[in-house]
Amino acid sequence: MATITQLCVTTFNNTGNPVCYEKTELGVPVSLLITTDTFEFSTFSAFLLEAGYTTAIKAGTMLPVPGIQEFEDLSEDEEITDSALGGQSLTRLGNYRGNYYFNKNLCSAQALEGFTNKRARFFIVDSNNNVLGYSPDGTVVKGFSIDLLLARK
Repeated sequence: MATITQLCVTTFNNTGNPVCYEKTELGVPVSLLITTDTFEFSTFSAFLLEAGYTTAIKAGTMLPVPGIQEFEDLSEDEEITDSALGGQSLTRLGNYRGNYYFNKNLCSAQALEGFTNKRARFFIVDSNNNVLGYSPDGTVVKGFSIDLLLARK
């Protein structure tokens, strides 16, 4: 089900990263896969197999939410402080943040409201059928963490 379009290394031998593609194969977000906070794929191989998604959906640890109508990027830039001597230092990292908008019927909207303020993660599915997640250790694959999940009708 998933395709790995970029598997980038975390260390660099020189300037640039020869493992990553120069051009992205990513499309626009079309669906979210909401998971429990503890859900993860044990390997990249497991992440690529449709069976893992099917099993997770049947087990109730993954909920597909198709039909993204619009995405609003609300990410924050990092804060950099200029010193009196002309130097700069990073004082705070920025946050990735965004709103996903769906046009759901009343039953679906009410079901999604059950996720409000719950600890969860999510994978993003794009228009090119890429599934976006991350690997904290180069082995397991997880969804992005959600600090605040607010579903409204």
